[in-house]
Amino acid sequence: MKKIFKDYKLKNIPLLIAIIAVILSGLQIYNSNKISKADFGFKFLNNFNKKETKDLELMFDNDLLNYRTACIDSDSIAYFEFDYKKYHAYPDTLILQLKPKRIYSAYEIDNYLLMQYEDIGYYETHNLIDIDFIYSHFGYYLITTYENKNIKRYIKFIKSDKENGNSEYCKYYDHIYNKLVKR
Repeated sequence: MKKIFKDYKLKNIPLLIAIIAVILSGLQIYNSNKISKADFGFKFLNNFNKKETKDLELMFDNDLLNYRTACIDSDSIAYFEFDYKKYHAYPDTLILQLKPKRIYSAYEIDNYLLMQYEDIGYYETHNLIDIDFIYSHFGYYLITTYENKNIKRYIKFIKSDKENGNSEYCKYYDHIYNKLVKR
């Protein structure tokens, strides 16, 4: 009887080793995934910190850009006009940081700011960046820019433009904003 029990134990050792190997592999993959997310997040953070992006964030945070439209050949063109009057009312520390232009095109706002935020929302939705990382590194500007009345008007304009509009415009930015304000 003892020999049968001993043989039974010896036969299951390879199975036990295989189970342990699978568990250890799973833990290693899990930890590797966390490291990959962090690495991706920090690479994105470095790319995100462009001067143009930071300047636009600062301008929207201080409500220095006003949404405007112009009609050119029956097309409505969106742009943002810098508010010099409000700008000169701020302390010198803010004035020294910015070298503003009079006009910012919709392309500049999209390229340097809104599509960056859209990417953050996309990456979070696809589990490439963690919500805690987003909140700590981007949360304040994502929220304040989203809540800026001029940005809201611009996004509404893009979403409602019958000919050239896009109802899905800033879909991931909407998603990440809603997720951040619920925290």
